Amino acid sequence: MIAQERFLAATTSSQSTSLGGALPPHYNRNALAFIADYACFLFAMGFIGTGTVMPALIAMLTPRSEIYVGLLNGLVSGLWLLPQLAIAGAVTRLPYKKPFVVLSAVISRPVMLLTAVVVQFYGRSQPTFALLTILVSFSIFFIGDAIASVPWFDILSRTIPAQRRGRVLGAAQVVGGILGIAAGLGVRFTLGPNGPWAFPTSYAALFVISSLAMVGSTIALICLREPAPSVVDRSVPTAREVLAMLPRILVRDRPFLQLNITRLLYGFGSMASAFYVLYATRHQGFGVETTGLFVSAQVIGALASGLLMGAIQDRLGPLVHMRLTIVLSALPPLLALAAGPLFASLGARVLPLYILLYFFLGLSSGAMSWPFFNWIMEYVAEAWRPLYIGMLNTLGAIIMLAPALGGWIASTLSYNAVFALSLAFACAAILTSLLLLDTRKQISHPD
Repeated sequence: MIAQERFLAATTSSQSTSLGGALPPHYNRNALAFIADYACFLFAMGFIGTGTVMPALIAMLTPRSEIYVGLLNGLVSGLWLLPQLAIAGAVTRLPYKKPFVVLSAVISRPVMLLTAVVVQFYGRSQPTFALLTILVSFSIFFIGDAIASVPWFDILSRTIPAQRRGRVLGAAQVVGGILGIAAGLGVRFTLGPNGPWAFPTSYAALFVISSLAMVGSTIALICLREPAPSVVDRSVPTAREVLAMLPRILVRDRPFLQLNITRLLYGFGSMASAFYVLYATRHQGFGVETTGLFVSAQVIGALASGLLMGAIQDRLGPLVHMRLTIVLSALPPLLALAAGPLFASLGARVLPLYILLYFFLGLSSGAMSWPFFNWIMEYVAEAWRPLYIGMLNTLGAIIMLAPALGGWIASTLSYNAVFALSLAFACAAILTSLLLLDTRKQISHPD
């Protein structure tokens, strides 16, 4: 009980994260390593994006694509979010976090190569088996990424000062965005009618290229220089103790409760993200090769998001960054709702509207998690950051229901119903974000 009281007291009254001071040792090396890691990861995901390439592939494997697209995106969200409180409890007391990060990456990432083999040899003859393999492989991949993410953020918070995180993460998104444009062009060429391979080899090739890009990300993780471990605070409760305390934490820590409410509404606002490509290709007649254009537009948006992150996060703080991101997230469903009536009169000339839609989707989703995590890193004392990030993500696991709900609504009602509901959630998130605490005003800046 004493440990629990100290935990609550420290997290609600000791928001003492330093926002200035001398740079930590190996800053340049670690900044470059984080940029390379994240940029390579974005590049890799550009070839197998769950909101672009995977819906198109699933549509090739099953006529019930809406349900399975929703299931895939729900699994990706849930299996990345759910384990994080348990992971936080495990890594909080570890003196060194980097081995945990590297090992999880090395074990989970090669699964995409296996998926390439299955798609190549069974995509035509046994599409159901290929579809199940995709669901399982993405589950394994994102569980591994979940295991790595909490200690990854802990290393980030100890090696990159708060007022430089925006420029480092922003640079990572800019580099990743440039690489992502190339990935989008590669997807367009590979899946196009003049591409070098037909289905299923075309999609298997995308999995292989993605796996090779992941190698670069893993090498960058290995190059990180983790600071010497500080004394482990044994008063920090375990994940099991935090889970038991969670209702009380949410009652006592109202800013954290408001953050979670905003994050959940924002997450449900993204329920339509995986269905824009299906709507464009199935209901408005665009070819599957336009997926490459959508990938490029999305990563250009992510690139612009990186520039915004560097400028806004460091200068104005995570709250301003968060509010802007949520406002931008309302634009894709709004444009999707406009696309239907316009298509009736403009036909294929409505394609630029979809490109703009994916640009704004990349702009908002490229920064989707960062302002929430940066808010916690500035609000919570260092010893409890992993647990608070773990709590945020575990509580956010309910977001996994959003894509499945979107798939059900699309298949039983209409795509426009999904877009309208997504827009409503985004608007609600905008309103709740107005109640959030500004960490930059709460924390005194040292000169």
